[in-house]
Amino acid sequence: MNGWDEKEKHEANWAWLDPENLRATTNDVGIWEAAMEMIKLVPFPNQRRALWAWARPEAGGQAFTKWCKNEEGISRQIGNYRRKRAIEQISSAFDRKPLQDNEFYAYDGFTDNPEKEDKRDLIRGWLAEDAKPAPSFDQDIQDFSWAEAQNARRREREARKRQEAA
Repeated sequence: MNGWDEKEKHEANWAWLDPENLRATTNDVGIWEAAMEMIKLVPFPNQRRALWAWARPEAGGQAFTKWCKNEEGISRQIGNYRRKRAIEQISSAFDRKPLQDNEFYAYDGFTDNPEKEDKRDLIRGWLAEDAKPAPSFDQDIQDFSWAEAQNARRREREARKRQEAA
């Protein structure tokens, strides 16, 4: 390009704006159609939106963190969780047999109750009626009151100050 005149350089620099070069090719359309078919494999719309929002910055769009905060009102961690679930559902659809439905999407990953909540009655029933609970190393702190301990320390401190003053 060193020997080119200004007109040739200008044409070469702006050739990418030619409408013929900006048209989508058949390959671009095919890739887009395949992406549309794959996104159908994700049953929940919030997970589909998170996956699209995560892919958008790769093409120069809005940052994923801003999308999570401004558009959905969620944290980036939750957005990442939704995106990863969408990817897992798509990959599990490709991994399984055509007629098999694993139904992993029904589990959202978050638990409503503690893990032992459904076993609480069984745990209480393990001791016999006349059995005494096993001694515990922290029996003495079972009824510990922080305020009473602070007041006791304060009284001792004031008593030492009185003795030193006398």
